[in-house]
Amino acid sequence: MAELTHPFDQAAAVDHTPEVEQRLRRLEAAVAALSDTQLMEERVADRVSQRMKRAAPLKSLRDSAGVIVEAGRMLMPKPADVPPPGEGTVPPPDRPAWLLLELWGEVRTFARMLFDHRYPFSFTGRFGPLCLAMAYLVSWVFISGILLIGPFLDRAFDIVLAVMLYKVISREVRRYRAMFPGGRASVA
Repeated sequence: MAELTHPFDQAAAVDHTPEVEQRLRRLEAAVAALSDTQLMEERVADRVSQRMKRAAPLKSLRDSAGVIVEAGRMLMPKPADVPPPGEGTVPPPDRPAWLLLELWGEVRTFARMLFDHRYPFSFTGRFGPLCLAMAYLVSWVFISGILLIGPFLDRAFDIVLAVMLYKVISREVRRYRAMFPGGRASVA
C-alpha cells in the first residue's frame, strides 16, 4: 500500500469495512422494502381499519357514503382561486324575462309538447284539464243560477279554475323542458 502523507488520507485509510458493509446492507433492505408495495399497502390498510374501529360505528349506509365522500374531498386539492363560502361577491340573480315574453314562450313550448309523440304526459297533465273543464261546466250550470250572488261566485270560481289550469300546464311545460333541454325538440 502506498504511503499516505496527508492526515485526512490517513484517517480515511482506517478500515471501516464491516461498518460500511452493514450500513450498505441496511440501505439495500430499506430500498427493497420500498419497492415491495404490497407490504406498505397492508400496513396502510391495517392503520385505516384500526382508526375505523376506534371511530364511532356507522349507523346506516348513508353514513358510510358520507365517510367515502369526505375521504374523497380530503384527497382532492382545493382550488386556490375560489373564496370560501360566505366570502367574496355574490353573483347577481338572473333577470327574469318579461312576463308576456315568458308567457309566449310557455305557450309555444306547450304547443310543441302537445304534438310531440315522444313526450309522456303525467297523470295530472292528462286528466287535470279535463276535470277542470267539467268543473267549469258544473259551475256554469249550478252556481250561475243562484239569485243575486250567482254570477259573482261563478266568476270567482272561474278565476280559481283558470289559475289551476295554468299551474297544471306550467308544470307539464317545465317537465317537458327538463326532458328535452335543447329548447327545440324535434316533432318528427
